[in-house]
Amino acid sequence: MKIELGSIIKNRYRLLCCLGRGNTAVTYQAEDLQMRSLVAMKIVSLRDAEDWQTLELFEGEAKTFAGLDHPQIPKYLDYFEIDTQSDRYFCLIRESIEGLSLAELVNSNYQLTEQSVCAIARKVLEILKYLHGFTPSIIHRDIQPDNILRTSNGSVYLIDFGAASSIYSHHSSNLDTFVGTLGYVPPEQFMGKVLAASDLYSLGCVVLFLLTKKCPADFPTHGFKINFKSTIKVSRDLLAWLEQILEPAIKDRFNSAEEALQTLSKVEFFQSSTEPWRVILNEISLQNSEKSQVKPNPTTTDFSKVKNSPLLKRENNTLWIYCPNSGYFRPQRLQIEEDIFILYVGNSLLQHPIRGNKADLSVSLVRKEYGETRKQNICCTIYDGTSFHQFGSELDYKEQ
Repeated sequence: MKIELGSIIKNRYRLLCCLGRGNTAVTYQAEDLQMRSLVAMKIVSLRDAEDWQTLELFEGEAKTFAGLDHPQIPKYLDYFEIDTQSDRYFCLIRESIEGLSLAELVNSNYQLTEQSVCAIARKVLEILKYLHGFTPSIIHRDIQPDNILRTSNGSVYLIDFGAASSIYSHHSSNLDTFVGTLGYVPPEQFMGKVLAASDLYSLGCVVLFLLTKKCPADFPTHGFKINFKSTIKVSRDLLAWLEQILEPAIKDRFNSAEEALQTLSKVEFFQSSTEPWRVILNEISLQNSEKSQVKPNPTTTDFSKVKNSPLLKRENNTLWIYCPNSGYFRPQRLQIEEDIFILYVGNSLLQHPIRGNKADLSVSLVRKEYGETRKQNICCTIYDGTSFHQFGSELDYKEQ
C-alpha cells in the first residue's frame, strides 16, 4: 500500500488533500467514512524518519494529545500503526479545524489590526494557562504562526504537539534533537533549558510577526535581545508588553501566562503617531445582549455632572451615548437587533451585520482632534469578535 490522495486508511479514512508538510510528517485532511465527518490525519513514515528519535517524538505527541481537553485545542481521536510490504506508517487522527494558520493569514495580505492581534494573543495565553497548569507543566516548545489556526468566526486553536514535553521530561530523555522553529525559539531553548516562560517568549515572537509581517529572525539584535522598537508603531502599553515578553533573560519576562494575560488585557489602543486620538472609554462590553422588549427613554438619564466627555448607559441590548461638544458626528445609541448592530447618528442610522460572536461584541468611543485649531470630534468603533467597524474616524468634520 502506498500513501497517496484517495487512499483509504484502515478501511475508514479517505485522504482528501494535503494540509501541510513538515520535516518528517505530512498532515492530510481525510474523510471519516464511518462517522461521515472530516478529520486531520498526521502521518510519519518509518522509511522517511531520520532516526528513532523522530518516532519517539511522534509517539510522545500522541500521548500528550490524548490527555488534553480544551476547547481551543483540536480533539484527539485516534492513534495507530499500519504495516505494508515496504514501510510502516504511524498515524495520529485529530479533529479537523476549518481555518487558516496565522502564517497563511499574513501571506494572504489579511489586514490584522492591533486589537485583533491582541485578541489572538489573549486566546493563545488562555491555552498556555491550561497547558502550564498541569503538574508538571506541559511546554509546547513550538509556538509559531504555522501552529496557530484562526477560524472565520475568530476562534483560535493551537495545534502540533510534536515538540511538547513536560517541564522535567527533557532532562531525563535521551533526545538530543533540537525542536522548535528558528526565529521563535527563546535563547534558553537552544541550550536545552525549557520552562513555561519559553512558550511566552515564542508567543511574543508570533505577535511581533503579526504586527510587522516580518520574521523575528530578520530583526537586528543586541546580544540576544531583538531590536524592534524603531520599526513598529503600536500603543505604548502593547510596546511595553512586547518588550517584557521578549526579554532574553527568563527572570525578566512575565512569570506566567496568567500574568501576561492580565497585563495584555489592560492594553489601551487608539494611540497613533499620525492621528492624535485620545481614549475616552475603551471596550464597553455588550456581552450576551438579548433583544429588549423595553424602549428606554434617554431623557431619564442624569447627565448634569458630565462635562466634555461621553457618558454611556446600558439598558439590555441598547447602549445610550451622550456626547456633548461632539461636533457634527454625534452618535446617540448603539442597538442590537437580531444579528445586526445599528448605530444611530443624528437623524440617520448606520447598520452592519454581526459576523462574529455576540459575546465578543464591544464598543469604544474615542475623541479625535482635527484641524489647526484642534477641534474635537467623537468617533465610534465596534468590534464584533471578527472585524472592527469604525464610524466617523476617517471623515472630516464637513463630511460628517
